[in-house]
Amino acid sequence: KLGLDVIELPADESLPEGVFVEDTAVTCDGIALICRPGLPGRIKEVII
Repeated sequence: KLGLDVIELPADESLPEGVFVEDTAVTCDGIALICRPGLPGRIKEVII
């Protein structure tokens, strides 16, 4: 109804912090900014 595409990614057990999506993305006026995590162990979360 909203015209959105939902993409479900497979679970990655090596990324236990991956459930906290608000830590790596910010949205404003329909634009999503993918942020670079401060901890090296979380960088894999934002690699697309």
